[in-house]
Amino acid sequence: MDTALAHALIAGARAFADTLEQQQSAHTAPDSTVPRPGTATSMLEVLRSVAAVNDDHDRGANDPEIREIARRAGMDPRGIAGYHAAGLLEKRDDGTRWITPSGRARLDGLTGGHTPSG
Repeated sequence: MDTALAHALIAGARAFADTLEQQQSAHTAPDSTVPRPGTATSMLEVLRSVAAVNDDHDRGANDPEIREIARRAGMDPRGIAGYHAAGLLEKRDDGTRWITPSGRARLDGLTGGHTPSG
């Protein structure tokens, strides 16, 4: 296995575990409007939001936007590494994130071919 891929998968797994631990140790009930990490709803939020930045603003999603997208998807921002490892997102040299053709195909599959606006 490629070392970079292994590191990305490890980072994603750690972020996923951290998120689950935070939800279980919270003193209040989890926000019911925030999807659980690893669900189709969470994936839809990430892919739809990155695609919206790419399409609506003709640029990649920057670090603050990725942190916000991850939060809305119920994830730690480090969990986005799994989307890169899966080939759904790419991080360009300027540090911005873009949805890949595979990511768009997955988004279309989640939405039945009708991408909701971000």
